[in-house]
This record gives sequence, C-alpha cells and structure tokens, in this order.
Amino acid sequence: MIAVADFARARCRISLDGGVWSAERDATLFRVDGEKAMLPFVACLEEDAREVQAALRKGLERAGLSPELEASFPYAAIADVGLSMSAYWIDRALDWIEVVGASPTIRSRLEEIVAAKRGTQRQRQRARRLLRQGPARPRA
Repeated sequence: MIAVADFARARCRISLDGGVWSAERDATLFRVDGEKAMLPFVACLEEDAREVQAALRKGLERAGLSPELEASFPYAAIADVGLSMSAYWIDRALDWIEVVGASPTIRSRLEEIVAAKRGTQRQRQRARRLLRQGPARPRA
C-alpha cells in the first residue's frame, strides 16, 4: 500500500494499493469496494477539489507512479454520497462537482434535488446551473 496524500481538514490519509484507493481514518482502513465503502471518503469533501487533485498527483509522482492515476480517484462516487446527506454535505458535494464535472449518475442525483425540492433554495439553484452546463468533460 502506497500512502499518496494526507488531508488535515478531512483527517484522512488516501492510499493506493494495486489500483484500489483506500482511506485511513482514526487508524481504520477503508477500501473503495462499494457504495457503503464510500462513506469514509465523504470527509474528503471538506477539502477543495482542486487541492485534492493536486495533492494526489504530487503524491503519486513522489511514489514513482504516474500522476495520471489521479483520474481514477472516485470523485463522482464521493460527491454522489455527499448529495444524499445533509445540507452541509450537499454544499460540499456541489463544490466538488463544479470542479470535477457531473457524471450521468451525478446528473441524475442533481435532477432529483431539483425535482424533489431537496436541500436549500440556493442548492437547488446550483444544481440547476450544473445541469445546464452539460455532462462532465474528460480531464486531460
């Protein structure tokens, strides 16, 4: 297992092991292997998405790995879980989506927020704006 980045606000260490991302919180290791496994990663939403991207790329390079592996980090899955939580986490997830784009799954979740009038009015307006922007663009 290769430690890639530590995030102070999220109190989380992100690692990569055989192509599988993991999060370590409070001395417990959680691997990405299903929706429930994403819950420990939600704390990463506390961090700015651009800072997470940069820290992961830098950590991968430091470990002698291709920084392009950063693109495999489950940004959309983490944001998706955040969108199903409290208003606080919805805001954090929307912040990330503005940076990483809206996958088809995320777009569906944004449509639910708008249609069901979930979250605050400001969050629904942000969700509408993100939906108008179109699907996520491939990252370089």
